[in-house]
Amino acid sequence: MNNDNFVNLKVRCKCCGQEIPISVDLEDLGAWQRGEKLVQEAFPYLPPTKRELLITRTCPECWDRMFSQYDF
Repeated sequence: MNNDNFVNLKVRCKCCGQEIPISVDLEDLGAWQRGEKLVQEAFPYLPPTKRELLITRTCPECWDRMFSQYDF
């Protein structure tokens, strides 16, 4: 992974509108968008909360509010 290939994304939560910055490798982003890699394979360097944000566009706070009643 070369830091020169990293791009800064701003992902807006679909629930609250908060924008969360995420920095990812451009090649990893392309592989994930093309369906060549699962999100955890493409971005092992991101914490699970940021990978979830990429998938569902839901920030950690909103995710907790929506699913706090469930015991995962």
